[in-house]
Amino acid sequence: MKVLFTKNVRGKGKVGDIKEVPDGYAVNFLIAQGYAVRADGQVVEKFAKEKEKVSEIEFAKEKELKETLKKLAATQSIKISGHPHSRGHLYNAVTAQEICTAIKTQHDIFITKDMIMHYDKPIKEIGGFEIQIGNKKHSITYKLFI
Repeated sequence: MKVLFTKNVRGKGKVGDIKEVPDGYAVNFLIAQGYAVRADGQVVEKFAKEKEKVSEIEFAKEKELKETLKKLAATQSIKISGHPHSRGHLYNAVTAQEICTAIKTQHDIFITKDMIMHYDKPIKEIGGFEIQIGNKKHSITYKLFI
């Protein structure tokens, strides 16, 4: 029986795979547990349309990201003012959300904090820093001065 996997099943198939499996396995386990549905013409056609819709949305998001990164590359840096104490450290750390807000106010470019890559712990010192903005495929190095 041909089935369309709706969930990943280790060693058998991933979401979206259409595979031929034994009838008993399909009926008694895969379909019964919700891991797959019977792959008839309508189901395959519906899945193909949904997959196409998702790829169009991802293409539009990637295009928007490229445009945002191009605008950011033109600005190259931002300055965030902090309140340091005598040792050169900040009283409050600079978070990813503060960086997003500073980019919005200084350059009128909207980014989300998940676009800031490898920003595990907030900055607590004065100086110049480089941060990566983008995603795995497309990113730029952006300068941050505190």
